[in-house]
Amino acid sequence: MATNAEFEQLLIDGTDLLERNQMDQAMSKAMEALSQRPGNPLAENLLGLALFARRRFREARDIFEGLVRRHPDIASLRVNAGLTALRTDGINRAKSHFERVIQMEADHRRALAYLALLSFKGGDRVKTRALLQRADLDELATRISQPLDDEATLWLALDIESRADQLAVGRGSGPLPPRAHEGFAEINPLVPEESWDSRSSQERHEVRMTTKVPPSE
Repeated sequence: MATNAEFEQLLIDGTDLLERNQMDQAMSKAMEALSQRPGNPLAENLLGLALFARRRFREARDIFEGLVRRHPDIASLRVNAGLTALRTDGINRAKSHFERVIQMEADHRRALAYLALLSFKGGDRVKTRALLQRADLDELATRISQPLDDEATLWLALDIESRADQLAVGRGSGPLPPRAHEGFAEINPLVPEESWDSRSSQERHEVRMTTKVPPSE
C-alpha cells in the first residue's frame, strides 16, 4: 500500500503526462494509483480523461457515469459524463447531465453552450439563441436568426461546438480549473485525438452530428 505522499505523486505524475498528451503513460499512472487506492475518485477521473483523449469513449463513459452516481452534485463530473454521452450517441443522457450542471451553476458557460448545440441539432432555434445569449456567445446567437441553408447550418453547428470546446480551457476572468491531481478536472476536447487530426473540421463535425437523436434512453 502506497503512502499518502507516494499516492499523491502518482496522481501528479499522471497529470503531468496527461497535460503533455502522453495518454498511455497517464493511463498507466492512473491505473497504478487505483491499484493502491481502489475507487479513488481523483484517480478514476484521471483515467477517464486519458481514455477520452484516446477516443475510448465507452470506457470513459462508464467511469464518469460511476463517478456521477457516487458524487451527483459535482458539476465538472457531470460535464465529463455529458461529453462522453455525446460521443457514444447518448444524446438524451448528455442533455440531462448538462441541464443538471445548469441547475447547480446557472452561469456555467460550457454547459450552456453544449445545451445550445443539442437544441440547435434538435431544430429549436429559439431555445438555441437564448442559451447562446446566456453563455455570452452573442455573435453565434445573432447568426441563429439569419436564413440558413444546409451548408450554413452545418457550419454554424460546428462553430457552436468549437466555441463550447474552447470554453474548456478556462472560464473568462474566473479562477483556473483544477489540474487533475488537485480536483475533478473537466475533459479538454481540444487535446488531439488519435487518428482524428488528419480529418478536416467539417469531416469531424459530420461524424459527430449526423447521428439521429434516439427517442429515449
